[in-house]
Formats: sequence, structure tokens, C-alpha cells
Amino acid sequence: MTGAVTTPGAGLAPSPAHHDVHHRLRIAAVAVLAVFIGVGVWTLVDRLTATSADGTAAAPIAVRSLHTWSVSDLQRRLRVAGYALPVTGVLDPVTKSAAADFLRPGQVDSLWPSLAVGLQGTAITGRRDVAAWDARFGTDRATRMVERPLTGAGGQLDAYGNLSGR
Repeated sequence: MTGAVTTPGAGLAPSPAHHDVHHRLRIAAVAVLAVFIGVGVWTLVDRLTATSADGTAAAPIAVRSLHTWSVSDLQRRLRVAGYALPVTGVLDPVTKSAAADFLRPGQVDSLWPSLAVGLQGTAITGRRDVAAWDARFGTDRATRMVERPLTGAGGQLDAYGNLSGR
């Protein structure tokens, strides 16, 4: 009887093709991970730079500096972001409306205390749609022959800068 002498474990070593499959799977896993990391970074950068739906970038807000803003500071920041409103130092309904469009929900608590109190009752939307806001409330908007005033009795905005129901 002829017998073949075999060594223990012979024939169990992975073939080069088997090694190649594992290598390709590792490369695919790293590529998928890189895509997920890239999407996460992209989303983070987008949120930090506050890019609006129409593709225009609003000025980013450093949350730590909000607690030192006065009304004039807020108005200047709104103007830099593209909102057409005067810098008067007065927290009027038009400024409140622009702040509601510009600030993110939850940022009011980070504002200078008197400014945060002044914005109580204002619905912070965080839309950052500067073009739409300017077209309706900005100082350079095109007005119609018969248009309700922006503020005051029968105005488009209530005392808090919210759209009035009239």
C-alpha cells in the first residue's frame, strides 16, 4: 500500500486569490468609511458656515461672542450678512424680524441679557433666507401702491417682529 506522507496543515494555506479578495474587501471598507467621514465633515462645514437653501452663504456666528452683542452689534452683523436694515441701536420689530430669520433656534439664550430679553416673544426661525426677507421687509424693497406699513397699527409685523395675522 502506498501512502502519501503529508505534513500537518498542508493544503490549508489560503491561496493567493483568497488573499486578494480579503485585500479588496479591506480597501472597499476603508473607501466607505472615507465617504461617511467626508459627508460628516461636509455637513459640519455647511452648518458652521450657515449656507442657506438658495446657496448664498450667511456670515457664520461665533456662539461664544453672542453674549457681548448690543442691539447695534446685532444690526451691524445682520447688515454684514446681507439684511437691508438701518443700524439705529433700537430693537424695533424690523430688527427683531431680521434677527428671527438670522439667528438659530436656541441662540437667543447666548445673547447679551438685555438683547435676549428684548427678543422674548419673537419666533426664531433660523431660515436665513436673506433675499426673501429683504424683498418683504428690507429698506430697499420694491413697494406696491397699496401696502400695509411694516410696523404699527395694522402693520405687517407685530411688536415682536412676527408676522401679524391681519
